[in-house]
Amino acid sequence: MVEAMESLEDCLKRLVDDDCGARLVIDAHCDGVICPEHIRREWGDKLLIDFEPDYPYSVTDLGVVALLVFDGNPAHCVFPTDSIRLVVNKKIQMETWWGEDRPVPRRTKAKTRPHLTVIDGGC
Repeated sequence: MVEAMESLEDCLKRLVDDDCGARLVIDAHCDGVICPEHIRREWGDKLLIDFEPDYPYSVTDLGVVALLVFDGNPAHCVFPTDSIRLVVNKKIQMETWWGEDRPVPRRTKAKTRPHLTVIDGGC
C-alpha cells in the first residue's frame, strides 16, 4: 500500500515548526515565479530559499508566497508549486518533498576504479 504524499504546506509547516528549517530548491525560470530579476538570472533553475520560523510565508493556491530580503531589499515573491523541485530538511540535509509528478531521487552507486594490472615487459 502506498502512503499519501505529504502536502507542500504540511511539509514546510512541519520543518519550520520542528525547528529543522526548510530549504526550497526552485526553478526560477518556471512560469509564475515572481522574484527580483537579478536573482532569477544569477540562480536560474537552482534558486535556494531557506525558511526559518520567523520568516513570513504562506502556501496558497499560487504556491509559496513570501516576503524575502535580497541584498538588503525586501521583495514580494511567489514560487508556484510546479517551480519547487525539492524541499530539503536543513537540519539533516535530506530531501523531504519533491512534488507528486517528480520521481523519487535515486542515489547512484559510486563508480569504482578499473582494475589495473602490470603487463610483463612494461616500463
